[in-house]
Amino acid sequence: MSRTQRQEEILQHLHRERFATVRELSERTFISPSSIRRDLAELEHRGLVRRTHGGVTLPETVAGVASFQKRKEQNVQGKRLLAKKAARFLADGQSIMLDSSSTVSFLLPYIARHSGIRLFTNNLSTAMDAIALGIDTCCIGGHAAQGSVVLGGPLACQAMENLRFDTVFFSSQSLDEEGVISDSCEEENYLRQLMLRRASRKIFLCDREKLGKRSLHTLCRLDQVDEAVFE
Repeated sequence: MSRTQRQEEILQHLHRERFATVRELSERTFISPSSIRRDLAELEHRGLVRRTHGGVTLPETVAGVASFQKRKEQNVQGKRLLAKKAARFLADGQSIMLDSSSTVSFLLPYIARHSGIRLFTNNLSTAMDAIALGIDTCCIGGHAAQGSVVLGGPLACQAMENLRFDTVFFSSQSLDEEGVISDSCEEENYLRQLMLRRASRKIFLCDREKLGKRSLHTLCRLDQVDEAVFE
């Protein structure tokens, strides 16, 4: 088992069990405790795990996706800067998909300055804000799990299959040193993959808090998007 495979196995085990000891991980991967400790040190440096007395667990930022409103209040200045930079890709008459991320929602004031844009999103909060700005808005239907403003599930996936967009603006939880874009939420990650397939142009927005991290589910590679905008 390679180091990368071993670390992936560690992360998958933690997503299932939430906590593990070094001894448990050593027995599970047939690797010495000292090697496991080195793996955990690297994973912690990348922000993927949190070592505690007696074992290791997942940090809150990777174990689950924070509420949309909480995420929207994080690094506001950086996200505004990203939106300002990404606004150069907007044009009148486009069909645009915004994913469920808080980062791309900061594009709305710039979208409102253009005419003839039709906006699609699976985020109820983003849709309501867009409507309030007078943007022609279509909300992708789906299931709002556990009170979330993000719609997903089979209905949302089915809706995506019938749509085509000029441009999709998207973000994700993590971008590692190898250019892998990833997320901890499997359902949102899968829906984003469908968005990317249905868009003629793919634009990735990445603030500094996402850099150098790796989450469980791979979305795509940086070289597979048309444009990447950094803070």
